[in-house]
Amino acid sequence: MLSLEQLLRIPNVDNSLRFSISPDESQVIFSWNKSGKWELYAMSLRAQSAKQSPNNHEIASSSKALLAMTENIEGSKFSPKHSPNGKHLAYAIDFNGSESFHIILHNLSNNSIIDLTPSFDYAQQPNFDFSPDGKQLAILSDESGSFALYTLEIATLEKKLLLDIHRPIWDVAWSPDGKYIAVEAESKASDRAIYIVEVESDALSLSKGRKWKVAGKNNETLNAQHPVWSADSKHLIFSCENGEWHNIGLYDVQAKNIIWLTDSIGDDIQPTVSRSGEIIGWIHSEGAKTNFQFKTSGVLSSSKQSAELHQIKVGDGVHSFPQIVNDEVILIYEDANHPPDLWKINLENGEAIQLTKSNEMDFDFIQPEEIFMMMCPLYCFAEKIKKQ
Repeated sequence: MLSLEQLLRIPNVDNSLRFSISPDESQVIFSWNKSGKWELYAMSLRAQSAKQSPNNHEIASSSKALLAMTENIEGSKFSPKHSPNGKHLAYAIDFNGSESFHIILHNLSNNSIIDLTPSFDYAQQPNFDFSPDGKQLAILSDESGSFALYTLEIATLEKKLLLDIHRPIWDVAWSPDGKYIAVEAESKASDRAIYIVEVESDALSLSKGRKWKVAGKNNETLNAQHPVWSADSKHLIFSCENGEWHNIGLYDVQAKNIIWLTDSIGDDIQPTVSRSGEIIGWIHSEGAKTNFQFKTSGVLSSSKQSAELHQIKVGDGVHSFPQIVNDEVILIYEDANHPPDLWKINLENGEAIQLTKSNEMDFDFIQPEEIFMMMCPLYCFAEKIKKQ
C-alpha cells in the first residue's frame, strides 16, 4: 500500500497547458515531470505507429522513441508550440517557481535557444501563438498592469501593443491567413469573451476604423472561450454558453453570424480541427465524466451542420486537450488508476493506446461514481407540513 506522499509524487504529463504536434504530424512534444522536474519530451509518432498491436492499452513508446529535450536549461518548461514550418519550438519557462514566465525559442535543427523575453521584468502568459510566416509571436504580457495582447518580432524582439482591455487575457489564436488574432479574455463575473483583433491597420472587415470587435449575437457579448481557427480562416470555432450548457459555435467571419454545431445535454469545450478541415472535435462532459466527440465530412460547410455525431473515449475518466492527427485523436487522459498521460484513440474503431506511462505500478482503485441529488423546493416541505 502506497502512502499519500508516494501517491502525490507519481509523475504526470502536464494537464493544465497544451502539448504540440509538429506541422508534418510526425512528432509530439509535451511537458512531463517524469524525472522529478518539468522538462520537455519529444516522441516520434511515426516510430510508435509501427508498434501498434491488438492490445488496446499497450504502451506504444520506447526509450528510443522518447527523448528528453532541454535538460541543460534550468527551469520548468511548459506549453510547447511548433512554428508553422516545424523548424522552431517556442515554450514557456519558469526559472524560479514564480510563474513569471519567459518565452524561449528553440531551434530544433541545431538545438540552440534564444530567450525572447530576456529583460522583461513583467510576467508573460504561457499561452502564445506564431504568426503564419513564423516571424512573429502573439504574446500576452502584464507590462501595463493586466495581461494584454502584443506582437513580438522574433528577429528584433520589438513589441507592439494590439489590445489592452484592462482585464486579463488568457489565450490567443492567430488566424492562418495572418489577418486576425482571436483572444480569450475575462468578461463580467466569471464569464469569458472572445475578441477578434486586426493585425494590420488596413485589414478589411472591421468597420469605422476599429481594430477589434467582440464575438456576440444580437448585440450581446457571448460567454465564450477556447478559440480555434479553421484552416481557411473563414470560421472561428469556440465553446460558448448557449442556454443551459456550453456548445460549440462556428462564427462566420465574413457573414458575421453564428451556427451552433452542438446542442446537447452537457458541456462541449476545447474544440479542435483537423488540418484538412474535414473533422471538428471537442471534449464533451456530463458531470465529471468526459469523452471525445467529433463530426466529419466537411462539417464546416453550412449545408452539412447536421453531420453524424461520433463519440469515443479511453475510459470513464477525464479527457483534455485533443488534437486530431489523420484518423486518430491524441489527448490527455486521467482517472482513478491512471495519472494524466498522453493517449491516442482511433477515430474509426475507438481503439485506445497509451503513449506515455507515468505510473509503473498497476492500481486497482474503484472508479468513483458521481452522485446527483435532487433538492425539493422549500414550498414542497411547507405543503407537507400543512397537510399533517
